[in-house]
Amino acid sequence: MTTSEIGAMASDHGPQGVTYQQRQADSKPAAVAEQDKPLNPRSKRANVLRVFLERGAAGLNCFESVRLAHDYVLRTTVSECKRYHGIEFLKRYEQVPGHADSKVDCVRYSLSPRGVARVRELLGESLLAAA
Repeated sequence: MTTSEIGAMASDHGPQGVTYQQRQADSKPAAVAEQDKPLNPRSKRANVLRVFLERGAAGLNCFESVRLAHDYVLRTTVSECKRYHGIEFLKRYEQVPGHADSKVDCVRYSLSPRGVARVRELLGESLLAAA
């Protein structure tokens, strides 16, 4: 068997003779599959999302997230919420006062209207328990 024949077999068929295209058609796209992950109501992500709901349109920047939600990596938490749970955020850039009258650039995140609905759906019963 030549190298080109082996390559053709490997690219067209899986172990049971199923083509790559058939496997792709039968599976969810990776991004959609990741967004189906459940949210643990006692997790850091859930705590941060509760704070986002409480703050409404004001949202959070990285400094406020440390003080209010004990989250030192807000950018990562927001990214994980988008990726794993399909939560939509709005973001805007701002400057906050820094040391010695300097300005610090940061991002203020807030939940989009669809994001609010998704968070309420994910947290469900745990929102009532936290209230």
